[in-house]
Amino acid sequence: MTGGAGVVLRGVTHTFPGPPAVEALVDVDIEVEPGAFVAIVGPSGCGKSTLLRVLAGLTPPTAGIATVGGVSTVGAPGLVAFQAQRDLLMPWRRVLANATLGAEVTGVPTVDARAQAQALLARFGLDGFEQAWPVTLSGGMRQRVALLRTFLVPRPVLLLDEPLGALDAITRRTMHSWLQEVWQADGRTVV
Repeated sequence: MTGGAGVVLRGVTHTFPGPPAVEALVDVDIEVEPGAFVAIVGPSGCGKSTLLRVLAGLTPPTAGIATVGGVSTVGAPGLVAFQAQRDLLMPWRRVLANATLGAEVTGVPTVDARAQAQALLARFGLDGFEQAWPVTLSGGMRQRVALLRTFLVPRPVLLLDEPLGALDAITRRTMHSWLQEVWQADGRTVV
């Protein structure tokens, strides 16, 4: 899939009820142009994951608006492809089946999703591992399976919540360069 959609947040605030109440986001304004690759950087606990969950339609903002391609994300999960911080691989599904899960859930026929995944295994550094169980994979390989699963979801926006955070510094650097190459070839909006 090529081509992205714009992402807009206007006055987005989210407060987790307490006691004590926690203001995770306060009056956030962000505009991401279609096809852009944007990184949101900040210390742990500053609201990055909450912001992505608002954009994914999983957490409604307390105030403000969030849109993807001009459509409100409030109460509308599924407008984007979302990768959580942890890889969340299903231990009972082999690599290929884990990689296709997101696409299958969005309605892509299993045979088509598997053909798409099979064609991308080498590009994601997973060639020859399609029948491996998640427990046998390194941390970097697990992250690549999770990223492939997200990549196969046919949505114009990819939200990646610290996709490289669980990796060692050397692997993270390699995967950072690799992720940029994948994005440049694909052209979707990435946050």
